[in-house]
Parts: sequence; C-alpha cells; structure tokens
Amino acid sequence: MNKLTSLSLVVLLMSFSLSNFSSAQNQKANFELAERFTTQKMQKMVGSTTVFPRWIEDTNNFWYTYENSQGKNWYFVNSERGNKRLLFDQEEMAAQLSESFSRTFNAKDLDLKGFDYDTDRDLFTFHVDSIEFTYNINGNRLIRGDSLAKNDRTNWKSYSPDSSYVVFAKHHNLFIMGKDDHDSTATQITEDGERWFSYQFSDGDTSKTEKHRARVNWFEDSKKFWVKRQDKRKVDDLWVINSLKKRPELETYKYPMPGEEDIFVDEIKVFDPATTEHITLDTDKWEDQSLGGAYFNQGGIFETDRSDFLYILRRDRTWSKIDVLKANTSTGEVEILFSEESKPYFNTRFARLAIINEG
Repeated sequence: MNKLTSLSLVVLLMSFSLSNFSSAQNQKANFELAERFTTQKMQKMVGSTTVFPRWIEDTNNFWYTYENSQGKNWYFVNSERGNKRLLFDQEEMAAQLSESFSRTFNAKDLDLKGFDYDTDRDLFTFHVDSIEFTYNINGNRLIRGDSLAKNDRTNWKSYSPDSSYVVFAKHHNLFIMGKDDHDSTATQITEDGERWFSYQFSDGDTSKTEKHRARVNWFEDSKKFWVKRQDKRKVDDLWVINSLKKRPELETYKYPMPGEEDIFVDEIKVFDPATTEHITLDTDKWEDQSLGGAYFNQGGIFETDRSDFLYILRRDRTWSKIDVLKANTSTGEVEILFSEESKPYFNTRFARLAIINEG
C-alpha cells in the first residue's frame, strides 16, 4: 500500500468517525422509550424472580405466592406427598369478593393484604379494605368478618411481644415502662445517647422533650431486647433538597463518601427489661467494620425464639471478609462460627443465611 492510499484511508476513517460523532451529538434522548423500561414496569413484565415458602406450624406443608404477567397466584404445597395446587380459584375468589363488596374485583390483581395462616383456627386469613376475611382451603369458603380494630398504639412505643413492656426514646436515650403505665413514670435506662450516636431512629433530632421510636428489637420470649446504634458524630454532612413542599427545604444528614477516613461505627447492646441492666457485645475486630447492615435476611442480624444468643454478620469495610458470629446475650462474649472471604467483595444478592434449631 503506497503513501497516497494510506493517507486516503486515514481521511476516510476520520470522516466516518466525525460523522458518527455528529450524529450522536444531534440525537435526542428518548425519554418515552426509557419510561417503558422502568423498574416498576419491568417488574410487571418479569414477575417473581424468587419464591419464599411460608411453612405452616407443626406440619410439612407450606404456601407461597408467585406473580407473572398473567397475575398473582397463591399456591399450597404438601411436601410429604410432593404435590402442589392453587390455594383458591382466582375467578371464584374475585366473584365472592365482588358479592361481598358489591363492586367488581379483577381476578388477576387481587389485593389481599396481611395474607397468612391462622394455626389456631386452621384457616387462611387476609383483609380487604380493612375488612377481615377467613378462607377454608378445603371447603373453598370465604367468610367475611368484622372491620379490623384500629391500632391505637402510638408509633413512638415499642411493645414487647407479650405486651408487658413499652420502650421509647427521648433526647436520644432509652426509657422503659409497663404497658399500662403513664409515660411520666417511665424509667430512663441509658445516659450515653446523643445526637448522631442515638438510641432513636431520628438520630439527628434536636428536641429534648419529644418522644421518638427507639431502635429496639425484641426477642420473641420478651426477656430481652437489643439495640444497634451507629456513631456518626465524626462523619461529614451531606444535603438534599426536598422539592415537594411548597417551599423547597434543605435536609441535612450524615453520609461517608468513598475513601473518607470517618465512617459509621456500629455497636450492639442487649437489655434486660426486668432489671434495666444492659451489656455491650464484644464484636470489635476490624477497623471500620460493620455489624449486619446487609441488604438481605433481616439486615444481617438474627434472633431465635429464645433470647440466649444473637447471630450477627460482621463485615470489613470492603465487604470482602465476613464472619458469622454467635453472641452470648448474658456475657457479651462472641464466638466466630465460620468466616468467608471473597475478592473483590461479596455480592449480597446471592447470599442467604438462616438459623436452624436455635443455632
């Protein structure tokens, strides 16, 4: 190839590149097309990508829901016999609901809220428009019940499972009282809470007298509860503008940027409501570690029916190392059950952990 031919080829390629660049510059964004593929609309087309079995107590049976482009279905599975069937006929259920409410229901889009199995009554229960219904799977019979009682429990109260205790937060510290006690008689059980290292969810709040919902998680036996709080005091501020109000409002919160030295520091404490005593779990290992905080499985912290132990995922800052911990809630001592490492990091979307038979 002579020099003249080579030069002509270079000029041709440059012209082609400039033409493509100019075309790309002039092309307008197709927002209408992008709108067709939003997460919400794709979800309707794709449907369920996972299945979560809901086991029925003291049986080997479970039920689950599955959704696709044809609608949502409820299934009942007998694992011993290895068979599966629809929990109910969609069209029949829609017809019975239409008769009950005197309006049309879409069989492919039944909005059954709070769907669950009532072991005591051996019936499935759910509610529609605040009306409770029971459904007998064997008789295909839908029974309309009463209106759901309004929940008069104020949102700043965290009740124990047996309703014996109420815990709340005020000025970033914890208070406890009996279920029938007036809040003026509540006992303060912590004194080290402060703004940005708080026992309450609204950890940036500046009020001193307003009651808030606490970061409380009760064990099922109501004998103890635990709190995970984060020390954000050294983390720098970040801002967003709330443009939905009549006048835009600046909101400030704490957020560590990648590479910054100061990040959130996690701490877990376990409390005995009867004595109001508490311990801090001995979880320190890595600098800038995290406790729980994973986007799956209860946030990476697990309880069982008894309050003797708490199971925790401990992660390093890069998410490349994970320890599964068994914490003694009486002594605060922590045992490493097993450790795993994955480079460059763990993908939590493909990670599952379950505690079986109290660990």
